[in-house]
Amino acid sequence: MKKKPIIFLSYAHSDQDAVKRIYEKLMSEGYAPWMDQYGILPGENWERSIHVAINKADFILVFLSDHSINRRGFLQREIREALNIWQTMLMDDIYLIPVRLSPCTVPDELSSFQWVDMFDRTGWNKLKSAIEIGSKRRKNSP
Repeated sequence: MKKKPIIFLSYAHSDQDAVKRIYEKLMSEGYAPWMDQYGILPGENWERSIHVAINKADFILVFLSDHSINRRGFLQREIREALNIWQTMLMDDIYLIPVRLSPCTVPDELSSFQWVDMFDRTGWNKLKSAIEIGSKRRKNSP
């Protein structure tokens, strides 16, 4: 049985409705997305749960919008943690994918990664392709 790629969704809570739609679409495509709304049970330490989920993830999607790009808080911590993990990967690995929900400036720390625009009609297919190709690259590497 083929392992479903685990996809961590990092977003500002004001974007949660748009991110939930993408979560549902990823689920319907057979992926294993992780979103705090569904991945943290009542009574769990939410910071620890997020840390564990980031470290288990095959991909990190960082959702960007005018609500998130200049926001201080836990989203910034998630981005830094993902960047630290990315440092241990091969240069051609696809792991951290900036996802623009609306036209906005990509933060400097993510600007060297090719982003995908979900407001573009080709956005979903590009995102899906990146996940599929990223999975194949890691599967084929020693």
